[in-house]
Amino acid sequence: MRISRVTVVAVAVVLAAGAAVPAGAQCPSVPNGTFDADVSGWANFATWNGSLGDPVGSDQVGPVNAGGGGFTCGDSLSSCLPVNAGDRCDLTAQAYVPAGQPAGGSGELSYFFYSDGSCSSFLSASAVATVPGSQQGSWVALDTGQVTIPAGAHSARIILNVCAPANTSMTVDWDNVVSAAYRAAVPALGPRALLLFGALLALAGLAALRRLRG
Repeated sequence: MRISRVTVVAVAVVLAAGAAVPAGAQCPSVPNGTFDADVSGWANFATWNGSLGDPVGSDQVGPVNAGGGGFTCGDSLSSCLPVNAGDRCDLTAQAYVPAGQPAGGSGELSYFFYSDGSCSSFLSASAVATVPGSQQGSWVALDTGQVTIPAGAHSARIILNVCAPANTSMTVDWDNVVSAAYRAAVPALGPRALLLFGALLALAGLAALRRLRG
């Protein structure tokens, strides 16, 4: 019985060690990402909408009006946020495309990174999570997945972008914007941990066999 308990504890330790995923230590903290009462902390196309949201209250970006020259985009920008290069982050939000919007339009969620501490010298943009204009009438969960803050970045903004095709107008509502340390949804064991895990399972099997034989 003693061997079995030790084995179980050891297996748990190996699993924890193998599944651990380094997390970002200073991912941008979203200023007022729920928009429950207003859109304070956001600028440009940020307009508070008191009729949508969960709970009620959203950041309505638009209408973005495009002329005949092609796609036109407008965005809601968060305040300038400090970051640490190399940290791994995950940006999520909910987006709502009202009925009647152009199917070719879109809403886009991303980080913008800057090489200075005041968000004035643009460095790069992260991967983008997109809701198509054709997905109308319901809240859609968006997730950028793992975003590694690039080398040389010292600040960032969260971008809620809306793009309209030529000769159309586009609006998207946003809610529950969250920026957090990235953690893999399905962690995996490394090769060494797998070998040790296999050895421990074999040991557990031998212990069980001995008990059965008396």
